[in-house]
Amino acid sequence: MMPIKHTILFIVITILGISTVSAQLKQGDSDPLGYGIKLGINYSMNGTRYSNWSGLAGANLGVFFSKPINNRFRWFVEPSYSSVSFREREKDIRYNNHYIDANAFVYFYPSPINTDFAFIGGIRPTYLMAHNSEVFETGAYTTRPLDINQNKNGRIDMGLMLGLSVALSPVVNLEMLYNQSLTDKNELQLVQGRSSAFEVNLRLNAVALRKSLESKNQSIEEQVLHYHKGALLVMLTTTNEKEIKRLREEGRGADINLLETDVMIRNNKVIKEFNKNFTFCPVYYFLDTSIYKVMSGSTKGIFVNYNLQLDTSIILNTENYFIASFCEDISEYTKRKHFGLFVYDKQMNQLENPFNAPNQLAAPVFDYVVVKATENKTRKPSYITVPFEKLVSKFNTRLFRYIN
Repeated sequence: MMPIKHTILFIVITILGISTVSAQLKQGDSDPLGYGIKLGINYSMNGTRYSNWSGLAGANLGVFFSKPINNRFRWFVEPSYSSVSFREREKDIRYNNHYIDANAFVYFYPSPINTDFAFIGGIRPTYLMAHNSEVFETGAYTTRPLDINQNKNGRIDMGLMLGLSVALSPVVNLEMLYNQSLTDKNELQLVQGRSSAFEVNLRLNAVALRKSLESKNQSIEEQVLHYHKGALLVMLTTTNEKEIKRLREEGRGADINLLETDVMIRNNKVIKEFNKNFTFCPVYYFLDTSIYKVMSGSTKGIFVNYNLQLDTSIILNTENYFIASFCEDISEYTKRKHFGLFVYDKQMNQLENPFNAPNQLAAPVFDYVVVKATENKTRKPSYITVPFEKLVSKFNTRLFRYIN
C-alpha cells in the first residue's frame, strides 16, 4: 500500500504547484510570471560514504515557473526529470535511477536592488519512474535484477535543496546545488532510496529572453527610424594614386585608362541605382578621399553631383547621417574580406542588421587583365558587373520593413 500512498502524495503536490502557477497566470499583475527551462548535470555523493562506491554523472532537465514575492525573495515551482546513478567499484555494478521531481524552492537575494547573486533553499519530492542494476560482464554492462537493489518503481523520496545562483546574463543563471536526501537508505548491503547529490544547472528564463529580444528589436527600430529622418552618404571609389603613379612611370598609359574607366563606370552605376532604388532617406555622394572629413563631421564642399563632378552648392543640412559604400571589408558574418555593400556609422563602424546583412555581399568578376612590363600578367578585378541594382533594392526594402 505504501507506493500507492506515495503516488497520491506526489500527485497532490504536483496539482498544488500547477494550481499556484495557474492562479498567478490569471492575476495579470505588474510582475508577470517567469518561465523557462533548466539543463544540468548531477553527481551522486554515495562515493563520499563508502570507498568502494563512486558517483556517476546524470542529467537534469526541467521546466520552471517563478514569480517575485518581494524585492528579496522569488519562488519557483519546477517539474523536472533527473537521472541519478552510482557505481560499486569492486564488483563493477552500476545502479541507475530515473526520477520525476516536483521541486519547490525560493531564491533569496542578499541585496534588494541586485539580482546577480542569490541563495537557494527548498524541497524536492521525487517519484521513482524507473530503475535498474547493470553488471559488467564479458566486456559490456548487462542489466540484471539484484537482491541488494530494493528500490521499487513508484517510490517517493524527499530531499532538501541548498545552493547558490549566479546570473551570467539577464537570461541565464548558473546554479550550484547540494541536494540532501531525507530518505537515503543506501548501505553496503542495501540499495534503496535516492542518494544525496551535487548539481550544476543552467536556468534559461524565456520571459527574460523575450524581453531582451524585444528590447533589442526596439533599439534597432529606434536606430532605423533615427536614420530615416536623416541622410545617407554614399562613398564612391577613386583609383589608387600610388598605382597610377607607378603605371605612369612605366609608361603604361593604356592600363591607367583601363583602371580609370572601370572606376568611373562603377561609380556611375552606384549613383544610378541609389537614385533609382533607394527611397529610405535623401542620398549624398562623396569620394573616398574625403572620408576623414566626413568622420570629423566636416562635410562642406565634399559632395559630387550625378556626373561625378565636385559641386560645392550641395550642402548637407543635418548631422544625422550614416555611410554606405560598395567596397571590400571584413564581413561580421564570415569574418573574412568580401566585396559588397557595407554600411557604417559616422565613425566608419559597421552597423548591425538590418543595415548589414549576408545578402549584401557580392563576388567581383574578373573582366580584364592589366599587363606588367614583363611577360607575367596580373589579374585585376572589375566590379562593373556586380548586381548593384539588386543589392541596393534589397537594402532599401529591408530598412523600410523595420519602420513599417
